[in-house]
Amino acid sequence: MDNLWTQSDGWILMSLYAAANGGQAELWEIIGAADISSRTIPTKQELNSTFSKLLQYGVLEIEDEKLGIRSLHHESIEKIQRSKGGIYKSSYKGLQWLTKAELSQNSSDVVEMTEKQVTQAFEKYTEEVKSKK
Repeated sequence: MDNLWTQSDGWILMSLYAAANGGQAELWEIIGAADISSRTIPTKQELNSTFSKLLQYGVLEIEDEKLGIRSLHHESIEKIQRSKGGIYKSSYKGLQWLTKAELSQNSSDVVEMTEKQVTQAFEKYTEEVKSKK
């Protein structure tokens, strides 16, 4: 399963974890957390790929268009997040967690966000940033 997960998967996992803070987050919040940790905005393809894999492997939960990490994974992700390296190592930490977590695929469901959804989420994120200045 080592070849299944990518650096982008680790980055988006940890961005989701930071944005959801033990609960659930909207897409614009996840994009914001990704930007803060790496100064890069994930693409629609990266989001769809990562969210699909996380859903298929029982990590992601989706409710009312909000995304979160299933509670059974919170403690182990929190442990790796608090390890040495700070926020700028979070994508590496996420990838490390994904490759060591012994996850099993339990569905073939996919997440298919549209370009419009991602663009609207990015615009909402930039509006929030501007309103806090």
